[in-house]
Amino acid sequence: SIDSITSENFQLRINPTFEAMTGRDKLKESITITRSVFPDFTVREKEMIILSDTALVVSWVISGTYKNPQD
Repeated sequence: SIDSITSENFQLRINPTFEAMTGRDKLKESITITRSVFPDFTVREKEMIILSDTALVVSWVISGTYKNPQD
């Protein structure tokens, strides 16, 4: 579960502003919204670079078909 792999002060930063959304609830909300408009949403890891004991960079490929919430 999300609770077991994230801290209470988890920060999510998404384009275009990269403004931090802090907390597990914000992450869960973002996942719910994404899954509602991209029901076949998938993420495939492309590359992972470990920078230190506490930092890493992940490059990924995201795909999905947009479903208009109005439909």
